Amino acid sequence: VTGGVGFGGVTMGGVGIGGVTTGGVGVGGVTTGGVGVGGATTGGVGFGGVTIGGVGFGGVTTGGVGCGGVTTGGVGCGGGTTGGVGCGGDRTGGVGVGGVIT
Repeated sequence: VTGGVGFGGVTMGGVGIGGVTTGGVGVGGVTTGGVGVGGATTGGVGFGGVTIGGVGFGGVTTGGVGCGGVTTGGVGCGGGTTGGVGCGGDRTGGVGVGGVIT
């Protein structure tokens, strides 16, 4: 499942169960990563807006990448979690339960 691409609006990643979920890409808006259960989840990419990493259970979660805005790392349970990367804004690391936090 792959999220959509939005310009000047709101983009929401897809929801995947037992597979791979990738968040959407947003420019000038709000981007939220997808939600994955039993697979891999990657947060969205946002430019000039707000980016929030995906949420993963039993898999791998990677925070979003934001330029000129606010970036928050993903949340992972039972897997690996990597914080988001921010350029010209705020950066918050990810939160991990029973896994690895970077």
